[in-house]
Amino acid sequence: MGYYVNIEECYSPSDVFIKKEKFDEAYKNLCWLNTDPDFDVMKSGGAYGGEVDKKSTRPDGLDYHPAKWYSWMPADYHVQYKTLHEILKGLGFDYHEDEKGINALWYNSKTGNEDIFLCALAYYIEDGSYIIWSGEEGEKWKHTFKDGRMFYHTGKVVYKTTGSLVTLSAHKKNAEREELRMQEMMKKWQQEQEKSTK
Repeated sequence: MGYYVNIEECYSPSDVFIKKEKFDEAYKNLCWLNTDPDFDVMKSGGAYGGEVDKKSTRPDGLDYHPAKWYSWMPADYHVQYKTLHEILKGLGFDYHEDEKGINALWYNSKTGNEDIFLCALAYYIEDGSYIIWSGEEGEKWKHTFKDGRMFYHTGKVVYKTTGSLVTLSAHKKNAEREELRMQEMMKKWQQEQEKSTK
């Protein structure tokens, strides 16, 4: 089970969403989400039962909580994943990259904690960038990025009539005319066939 969401559009006014020179800093910031115990409360994944579970405090000597994790991520992702790209892939994102940096993100999977990671990346995402999302039940929302912050907007699509519509009766009249024209053509063809056989 889970709720599926996808990115419909990812835009940056400078054609680069995260510049290449910011990759290392962005990676460190995403690791900090896991190593700082203050963020353990935001982790929606976890285990119950056993010596250490989701309700217990972080064990001494560990820089992560072994029974609390962000959705779809290993509890020690900051150790397993060595780059920003690996963390994005672990979260379920795909991306396009060129010599300037990452210029597009895609996501088409169950929702997890991707919004927390995007918020942590906001400082490294180019101002004026945005991501438009849709959920499996048709809802829409948008994340915009400005001054190192991520803003959340809800929305809906409204369709307006921008021209006149042809009525069914007009279609019917056109169809009747077309049928008469076809009958006349068939009649001519039959007459030509009869002439050619004589």
